[in-house]
Amino acid sequence: MNESATVSASQANVRVGWERTRWLIRAGMWSLLLAYLFSFFGQRFFVAELLANFRTQFLVLLVVAVQLTKFSRTSWLLLICLLLATAWAGWETGRIYLPASQPPAGKTSLRLMSFNVLATNTEFQAAIEEVRKHDPDVVAVLEYANNWHVAFDHLNETYPYQHRDPRWHGYGIAIFSKLPLENTESVPLTEEEIDNPAAIAKFKFGGQTLRLVAVHVMSPINRYRLDLRNRQFEQIATLVNDESTPTILCGDMNCSPSSRFLSGLIDETALRDSRQGFGVQPSWPDFAFGFGIPIDHVLVSESVHVHDRFLGEFGGSDHCPVIVDVSVEQP
Repeated sequence: MNESATVSASQANVRVGWERTRWLIRAGMWSLLLAYLFSFFGQRFFVAELLANFRTQFLVLLVVAVQLTKFSRTSWLLLICLLLATAWAGWETGRIYLPASQPPAGKTSLRLMSFNVLATNTEFQAAIEEVRKHDPDVVAVLEYANNWHVAFDHLNETYPYQHRDPRWHGYGIAIFSKLPLENTESVPLTEEEIDNPAAIAKFKFGGQTLRLVAVHVMSPINRYRLDLRNRQFEQIATLVNDESTPTILCGDMNCSPSSRFLSGLIDETALRDSRQGFGVQPSWPDFAFGFGIPIDHVLVSESVHVHDRFLGEFGGSDHCPVIVDVSVEQP
């Protein structure tokens, strides 16, 4: 009798344990749904804007949550909410894999690299070798500090045309080119509050003039810096729209296109995300093992066709370089 009672008590404890586990799983599912929904309110809430960068990670977690409904005794309401959220997140992530318009056949392409080398990076040789390996025609270097001068001097023969504007604080920019650069300039962004330039240069390729705008906007680690970054987006949109020259806007935008502010910049300038047809391509951070976020971007005018887009190795930085092969429609 005592043995039977002990077994019954043990079974009851197991059932209670399972019920608690299921309750925790369901609570986690509701929390996940609320966090995902909250991420769409980045224009109103600072934390929501940060969460918006992790839509791909939300998709993975939502898929896992749907699988867990099989043994968590989930209500129909929760299941339907999970399925709807998963479908929407899947569309958000999946549509970047849909093929874009194909580049015209027979076009010679230009290779551009946008590389945030990290101002405190001491693996200079690794970064330089990454540039040499991919052999771009034009390189935009972000976080170009004074300590990078000597390292990039090794590329003077390959890239004789240069615009260097270093900063000690990590927001310097440089452009290195095999093609002659015209009208190079550094344009201050929110200069009344911070020393943060955008680098602009023009060059001719395939009989057409192209304009390159390289930027590294403020990292939004608090509300003030987020507001500053968003004002910089407004200035960048004005810079892009000032001319009708086919434009390539590249750099570290410190957010993914899921941000309403970056998507607003894209809409306002009528630029296209070069990732279209090539996937998410997360570029930061270096320790994310493929689950990082795409905050390094190359955006192009409608007349600029993207033949290929891929990521390089980190080269000692916390960002990996973005490499694109493009051509330009003839007028």
